[in-house]
Amino acid sequence: MFYICFLDSLINHSDDVKEVRSAGVLLNNLGSDKDAADLINQMTGELVDCNEYFEVMREIRRFSNRKARTWMAEMLNTHFSTPWTAIAFFVGLLLILLTIFQTCYTMFPPV
Repeated sequence: MFYICFLDSLINHSDDVKEVRSAGVLLNNLGSDKDAADLINQMTGELVDCNEYFEVMREIRRFSNRKARTWMAEMLNTHFSTPWTAIAFFVGLLLILLTIFQTCYTMFPPV
């Protein structure tokens, strides 16, 4: 039922069906996009009250719109797209930390 409520929130007109169909989310075997839009809008009116699902969708949207989460996902997709880039990053970080440790050890030797 949640999927139907979600589709109803996306689809109001035949142009909306065309957009969802072109994205590969919906397969229309009814013929026209207007028929599909009418069917989806009628189904939600008869099946269930979708207000309880809209609160869940609002929470999901609020969770995914956080800036830190967006930046972290963008960084991971851009810079760590393969396991080798992540391995190279951590090896480089380890080398920098070992260099700092060696420098401190040389400057302040144990007595």
